[in-house]
Amino acid sequence: MATFALWWFRWNGSNYESRMRVGDREATVLDFKDRGFDYIIALDGEGGASNYSDSPSYDNGYTDGQELAMWLTFKLNGIPYYVTIPFYESHSTSNPRGDPRGEFNNSYWHGWIDGVLSVVDSNRKGFYWSLESVLQTTTGYGAGKVSVGFIKGLSQYVRGHGLKLLWIPALGGRTVDYLRRKSSLGDNPSYSIRQYFDYIFCQPNYYQNSRMAPTNTPYDYSSLKDIVDWIYEGQMYMEMEVDRTVLGINCGGNEDCPEGMRCNAGVCWENCRSSDPDVAIGYAGDYLQAQKDVLGGKFYHRAYYFSTDLRVIDEMENYCQNSLGDRYV
Repeated sequence: MATFALWWFRWNGSNYESRMRVGDREATVLDFKDRGFDYIIALDGEGGASNYSDSPSYDNGYTDGQELAMWLTFKLNGIPYYVTIPFYESHSTSNPRGDPRGEFNNSYWHGWIDGVLSVVDSNRKGFYWSLESVLQTTTGYGAGKVSVGFIKGLSQYVRGHGLKLLWIPALGGRTVDYLRRKSSLGDNPSYSIRQYFDYIFCQPNYYQNSRMAPTNTPYDYSSLKDIVDWIYEGQMYMEMEVDRTVLGINCGGNEDCPEGMRCNAGVCWENCRSSDPDVAIGYAGDYLQAQKDVLGGKFYHRAYYFSTDLRVIDEMENYCQNSLGDRYV
């Protein structure tokens, strides 16, 4: 059994910095280990928060990857980790760092991986494909489609170095029927890319979405159990989702809230379907209860999204142990 924590970083214009906190201080590797996490996945929001050298060449990918790796090898010393493969140029554009319909060889992403690998680090266990769209090889990711051949080449290259490749696709509140027919994890072998990843952690997006797509039906607890069953049936794993809404941070206006949150009804709200912290923690706890109801226990491997503050994990541990009779992590 292994637990993976999503660990956020960003480029501030001159150097990299960690976004992870425990309240007012920066979180350390020991803070993650003390909470039961075995691995860290270092990611930047699909590429938007890592440095990009302005053109999608192999050489620029190499330079950018090497730069991040030199920082991570010291920042994450003491815990095994996976490194993001950034997809987009920035948060403000839908342009990818190259052509994902073409060949992997000699692409920006090929250079990025080689640049990361140029920095020797025994704690580095593999890479994380950052494009979250579960439709990326079928309907597309917005600007276009990713070719199955590109993902295959990427996978073969990473695995050829004795490393693993991870993916955390966002299901977006879509129904099981739609996912089977239309997603890149569906039943059509021409578009499915499931086989090219060592670990896939699906985001149910139940915590965020109150309606299901494309039916616009309520995303209720029964539907979450259907999603858990589909994930398990597909021999995949699940991402646990929660954010800082559960902390119940009081506010009188948006200026009182931490970065990335907004004030609503006197509390700071992030991305939950409800701004009420008591309701939000119940939705997050449903992820654990649904696994127990469907599987009789938790997925063997799990990834955890909890925004940028480890106090969220502490809040969930307290709730789950007291209310659900099981550990959260």
